[in-house]
Amino acid sequence: MTPTDPFQSVTNSQQMSNLGYRESIIALLKEISELSDFVGPDEMVCQWFDDLYLPGTDGSGFEPGAHDRGIAEFRALFSGDELAAMERFHAVFEEAYPALSRDPRSFQRDLGWQTIANRAKDALVSFGD
Repeated sequence: MTPTDPFQSVTNSQQMSNLGYRESIIALLKEISELSDFVGPDEMVCQWFDDLYLPGTDGSGFEPGAHDRGIAEFRALFSGDELAAMERFHAVFEEAYPALSRDPRSFQRDLGWQTIANRAKDALVSFGD
């Protein structure tokens, strides 16, 4: 396995499921919806954009085909409604991101973060939460 291909060992959606992507996304959406000060703004951003929402990545740095395979396996973990809800959430989060407060002491009062929290609540509805 090459270090630039994190999906080489993940050969199907069952193995990706074993990694806990679905559960981790639901947990993060809950943390965001509550504007958890335990997780904080930097970690919310990092987890969503860097760690969990694979369709939001551009695939640079991956071996040829690895990103596309990872996206397909990621999508297999969710229903169409869940994927659509995450896409809507991601679009709002990505647009708001540059102006969001990163101060862990005050981010909960930030109107941008409050909007993101409400969109996370909307997305959770698709997951039955």
